[in-house]
Amino acid sequence: MVWQMNDNVSKTLLRKHPAFAEFRDFLMKETERGNISRQEIVSMLPPMMFTNWKSTDRVLDMCAAPGSKTSQLIELLYKASGRDLTKMEGFVVANDNDVKRAYLLVHQLQRLSFLFPHLVITNHDA
Repeated sequence: MVWQMNDNVSKTLLRKHPAFAEFRDFLMKETERGNISRQEIVSMLPPMMFTNWKSTDRVLDMCAAPGSKTSQLIELLYKASGRDLTKMEGFVVANDNDVKRAYLLVHQLQRLSFLFPHLVITNHDA
């Protein structure tokens, strides 16, 4: 499911205006729990372009941080296996050339740790 904020609500307004405090807290808690992922629309498109996912697919994400797109990719691969890790043979290699962003990537993907056998995170110049 995709949902987008009204264009009149900037990131700054969402972060600082008291009227959005409860909503902001909800977003942060649910993101931490892994129930929702926030990402830019342009990052949603690449994974959604490929609709015939197989449990044996091998995916390379060369600009992976902060991790929303990578999460989406590994979740789509998991879904293609029927949510059965024993049938999941494919993997995702997630790379970012900036060490700080690569660290952020690791942190963001912690909620998917059960999929780590199928996820490789690297820090190399693409």
